[in-house]
Amino acid sequence: MDTTPTPVPEQSATPTLSWRSFPFLEKRVQGISVLIFILAVLAGIWFWTYEWYMVALGAIFLFGTLASYFFPTKFTLSDDGVELRRLGRSVRRGWDEFRSFYADKRGLMLSTFDRVSRMDAFRGFNIHFSGNRDAVIAYVEKHLPRL
Repeated sequence: MDTTPTPVPEQSATPTLSWRSFPFLEKRVQGISVLIFILAVLAGIWFWTYEWYMVALGAIFLFGTLASYFFPTKFTLSDDGVELRRLGRSVRRGWDEFRSFYADKRGLMLSTFDRVSRMDAFRGFNIHFSGNRDAVIAYVEKHLPRL
């Protein structure tokens, strides 16, 4: 009979924090306004070119660049790092890739720099709040210094 004790899985020091952000539905009036604007732009493309493929390309471009607004995004914060899931695509980055963070009223930016930089939009990681601002900031403060 084997008397070797089985190892007990180590419990995470900080529980995982997950939520879904869907700005289009959370701010309905603003969402409808943006949708009307996009439809007006697409109508303008049609009247300018009279080509359906140009309208389709315009729609793909506009909705693609605004994907974080028009499609739900699931954020997960864990001891390992941050994970973002949108449209079947998952992006995971570890806390060791970031040096600091700063928050505004809509979300926070995980920065790869020690100070605010214009490069944050390209190298950082933007996390949207969804009624959980204080919980997200408190969680991230356990892993990164705040600017």
